[in-house]
Amino acid sequence: MKTLIILSCFVLPIILCACDDSGGEDNNHNNVNNSNNTNNVNNSNNVNNIPDFSTPVGDPAVLYELRGIINTYAALEGGTATDGIGGMSLHVDGDDVLYSQRPVITEFCSSDGTGLIVLSTIGVVSGDSNPHENHVQSGTYSTIYVYLEKAGLLALKEAGQEILRGDAIHVVVHVRTEYFERIDGVRLYRRCNTLVDTGESTSAIQVEMAGVTDFSPGEVVVSRGNVAMTGDTEVITARTGLTEMDEGELCRFIIDGEYVDGETFYSELYADLALDCELPDGFMEGNGDVLTGLFKGTIEVSRGDGTEAGGPGSFDLTLGGAAVEVDDMNRFAAIDQDATEVVHLVLMGDYRAITSSHISLNIVNVDFSREELLASAAEGLTVLDATAVEGALVYYYEYKEIGGGFRYMVCPLAVPSEDTSGWQIAVCNTENVDFDLGEPFQVALNIPMTNDATALAEATGISEACSCVENTAAIDCSDF
Repeated sequence: MKTLIILSCFVLPIILCACDDSGGEDNNHNNVNNSNNTNNVNNSNNVNNIPDFSTPVGDPAVLYELRGIINTYAALEGGTATDGIGGMSLHVDGDDVLYSQRPVITEFCSSDGTGLIVLSTIGVVSGDSNPHENHVQSGTYSTIYVYLEKAGLLALKEAGQEILRGDAIHVVVHVRTEYFERIDGVRLYRRCNTLVDTGESTSAIQVEMAGVTDFSPGEVVVSRGNVAMTGDTEVITARTGLTEMDEGELCRFIIDGEYVDGETFYSELYADLALDCELPDGFMEGNGDVLTGLFKGTIEVSRGDGTEAGGPGSFDLTLGGAAVEVDDMNRFAAIDQDATEVVHLVLMGDYRAITSSHISLNIVNVDFSREELLASAAEGLTVLDATAVEGALVYYYEYKEIGGGFRYMVCPLAVPSEDTSGWQIAVCNTENVDFDLGEPFQVALNIPMTNDATALAEATGISEACSCVENTAAIDCSDF
């Protein structure tokens, strides 16, 4: 079963580019505009004039205290960055919201080469309990970023000082991110700069200089701040460079790591899953009892226990006029290690944990002949004959552990109709050599189904409604 981990997938794309990245690509997802570089050191702010870091200087305001090593961007991007200790707090409308997840200090460069030290923390990640039907997951999270110019910090250290005030602070930004993962694996982000520091002299940041040589990766930074913020969109534009307004917020849009405009973003947000080849008109239209859907994944090794990685897809099954859930748990294409002549397309849905050791689900298994695929599936889209499918079965599966063993029940629910004239099977061959492990498998199905008892018995050899097994021996299902 595919596990979706929001944090590892969605909170890492943070800011700018690594200082040694000669490509110059702005990987910040546009939190700041690099023109906002001030290298001011107020010599009156000596180390003995320590500001108040406990009472907010405004509403809204950011207060924080962080201690940690400076990470490289590569470590952050690769998920190996070392978290710091501490957190940030957003004071807004009289309330304090804690931002304590993933406190990280990282070295960055702007696209013009300006070196920055960036402190960031994440607030609560909120996942949607009922995402759109075209989405695997969606949700929101917010991040606070404190950008400090490296040259300014070095000048501060040389002057024997530790306090930055007002416009000597490069910029502090509050970013709210909405994230979406479509069923085809495409990831979309709407990142909006909702607050930015005012640049006023009431704001102060302290960076302890003891033990710091040149703010290189591996050195330890201790910093605390009390920064006045504003939601004024003109100030946000002036401080961060964002100009695209969306529902009253200044936002940047990303699709699979590429910046796009808002119009493109929204046109793609709820786009249906599609193969890389265009299907004929009406290909997916079906009436009555029918299995329809698309799969767009990679062929993997069959494990036999449902833990295959799976891939993007979406299927619908109608039986007796009612919808049957068949793929909300997993869907994958796989080859058996010891029998490689068949590509299995497996769907798993309506999973239920009856107890901690007793589960049930619906399973669809459609077996494709590799020989037929190799013979028939030319480059691009190929509509295959029904002979490409060696067998197909929809069944209910129940499994439970018992003392010293296990029992399972298989109840056939549907098989393809005997009349294959209504079958439609299409394969999109993009990079396939021999439909082997690691190669793409893109397929569209529209197969009329039947739950006729005689047809089920003939196709499966199971004359009763269900077949039950204890360990390796058949048992009466009344004993299950």
